Amino acid sequence: MKTEKGLANQLVQIPNLLTIGRFVLVPGLFAAFFWGNSGWVLVVLALVFGSDVLDGWLARRWKLTSLVGKVLDHAVDKFVIISLVLLLALTRDMPWWVFWFFLARESITSVVGIFLLYKKVKISGSNLMGKITGFFFGITSVAYIVAFAWREMFLWTTVGLAVLASFSYIYYHFFPKQAKTA
Repeated sequence: MKTEKGLANQLVQIPNLLTIGRFVLVPGLFAAFFWGNSGWVLVVLALVFGSDVLDGWLARRWKLTSLVGKVLDHAVDKFVIISLVLLLALTRDMPWWVFWFFLARESITSVVGIFLLYKKVKISGSNLMGKITGFFFGITSVAYIVAFAWREMFLWTTVGLAVLASFSYIYYHFFPKQAKTA
């Protein structure tokens, strides 16, 4: 019973509520894309990305980081990424291979994360490489929404960073001694 109360208390913390709000914004993102209104897409996307930054900042600042928050944040991030890449492929000429790449990447990292939880390995929060990748993912998304001429340059940069971020995540969790001394 005590565990259930602890979980409920963790869920209603402001950072986790922001994460849940980000999940709730995804249908609004779909609606804005299919209305064809780039302005609304950018507004909803700003709310999605802004709440992602804010929830992490608040959790660290208020010392409210928790396993529930980390898992919830990663799960919602994956949902947002896959949804956004799908929408960009459907409506903004993003190549379909990008959707399949991110679907595979997010699936693999989810399986690895579940394995690590099962093995009771301490899950790290987002590392610097992950934050840089997320930043470029946001730039790439906006570049495709507004049909920026150099959007493919941002796309390739984002894909390369995503590969590096995946390797850094695996390296950190599966080779912790080498990661800490490097």
